[in-house]
Amino acid sequence: MDSTRNPLVALYFAVTENLGDQDGAVFAYMHSFLPVDANTTNPFSIKRVELYEPALIEQRLVAQDSVFTAEPPHVRGAKALERPFIIGVFLPGP
Repeated sequence: MDSTRNPLVALYFAVTENLGDQDGAVFAYMHSFLPVDANTTNPFSIKRVELYEPALIEQRLVAQDSVFTAEPPHVRGAKALERPFIIGVFLPGP
C-alpha cells in the first residue's frame, strides 16, 4: 500500500489507474508518535504500527511525499494502532 502525507496525492493514486470498473478508497490515519529511525530501530522489536520516512533519493518519493509503515506481525487491528483510521473516503466506480 502506498502512503503519503498529501491528500491530493492520495486521491490521484486512488483514481488514476482506475478504468471505471473498480471502486477507489482513501484512508486518513493520525499517528501519535514521531517516525522511527530506520538505522537504529529493529523492525522485529516494534510493538505498534510505526511510521518510517524514507530517504528522498529519487524524484518519485519526493513527488509522492512518501511515508511507510512498519507493522508488528503479532499485533493486528486496533491493538496495533494508537488511534484508528479517522476517515475513509470511498470513490465508487460506475
